[in-house]
Amino acid sequence: MDFSILTSGHRQALTLDHSEGFMKKVVIVCNGGFGREMRTYVEDAFPEGSGHVLDRIMDLFPDDSFTPAPDEVFLVATGEPSIKAKLVTKIEAAGGTLLTVIHPTCYVASTARIGRGALLCPFAFVGPHAELEPHVTMNVHSGCGHDSVLGSFAVLSPYASVSGGAVLGEEVFMGTHAYVAPNKKVGTRSKISAGAFALEDVPENSLAVGNPARVMKGYFD
Repeated sequence: MDFSILTSGHRQALTLDHSEGFMKKVVIVCNGGFGREMRTYVEDAFPEGSGHVLDRIMDLFPDDSFTPAPDEVFLVATGEPSIKAKLVTKIEAAGGTLLTVIHPTCYVASTARIGRGALLCPFAFVGPHAELEPHVTMNVHSGCGHDSVLGSFAVLSPYASVSGGAVLGEEVFMGTHAYVAPNKKVGTRSKISAGAFALEDVPENSLAVGNPARVMKGYFD
């Protein structure tokens, strides 16, 4: 996995890259509500002199022709994990680079590992020894506890919480105020509905609803 180990004093350093010798233009992909929110977060995370400047917000569809410019970096602002995975794959296949954004109000433990392309929104919490695989999205006030693992393209909606030692598979979606109990596992492409409390393991491609959560296995097969 492509991880960076962060300390609280070096969160911003992860997002800065002057190696090419010119200003990087930040392009937000997906011109929806989350895209407009990310515009503000990018401006907070990349102040004047950071080497990055917000350029534009654009839509991108699977059949669109796409050629990134050498001075562009991209972030995909969608809360749907499968769509994000497809768009990231398209951008990377064309030679584009995905930007990691960590808002300055986040707390990231010194032993946490953050994969490339992560989007950490205001007041997100990443506990000690937590691991975020590439392209994870943590929305406002979401959190992952010590030793937790968030799989690639996992999305935590506002106030979603993953307890210590819990593991989310790839493309897992957690709704607002959703919760995963300590040391439990949520399988690939499963969804934890808003307000649902997953107190037991959730198999892949399943939907969990309610408190305690009732699991509908294979809902997304």
